[in-house]
Order: sequence, then structure tokens, then C-alpha cells
Amino acid sequence: MRDGRIESGGGDGSHQGGVLEGRTAASTPEARSAGAFALICLEEFRRGRDHGHHWYNHGGDTLFKRQIAGSLGQRIEMHCWLGGGAVWPLANHSEALAWRIRPRLAHWIKSFRGRHGGVL
Repeated sequence: MRDGRIESGGGDGSHQGGVLEGRTAASTPEARSAGAFALICLEEFRRGRDHGHHWYNHGGDTLFKRQIAGSLGQRIEMHCWLGGGAVWPLANHSEALAWRIRPRLAHWIKSFRGRHGGVL
């Protein structure tokens, strides 16, 4: 917000156990060049993490997305699998489950090794 007017914002799609996916975004030219949207994205990632999401899909690399990052953004090339459709919910839920149980599984393995002389 600047002078009571919305200058930049965005919206996401999500479901439990899935990927947080960027759906829509808009910024005024001034906000875009100042990097306001990059700060909004940072907050978006933090809130997504706090709600249990470990992955975020920006939806591809576009000129608009590079412009909204402004001077605060840096382009990073990365590759990932695509979510959505009828096939992917099982994969998304499985990956989310793996992230949630990993700390408990590590603790269980350590305690098992301690009781059984380091053999697993």
C-alpha cells in the first residue's frame, strides 16, 4: 500500500499436502521497479512454510516475473516436476508426508541403533 492505494499483490492456489502455486500477480510500474513484489513473495513463502508447504511453483520464467523482482531479485535456473491433474495428488501427498515424518524417523533410527549396538 502507498498513499491508501494498493501498489502490488498476488494470490496462490493450494491444498493440504500439495504445492503452493502462484496464480495471479500485479504491480504498478513503480512498485515493480522498487522490488515490492519480491518482498511480498518472501512473506508468501514464509506463510506457506508455516502452513506446511515445502515447495512453491512460480509457474515459469516470464519477462513480467523478472521485472517484478526488480533490483531485489536474482534469476536462478531450476528444474522440478509439475503438479496438478489427476495423477499428481498421490505424489504430492507422499512427498509432504515424507517431509513430515523425516524427523521422527531419524529419531527412531537413532534410538533403534542405540538399543541394538548400531545395527539397523
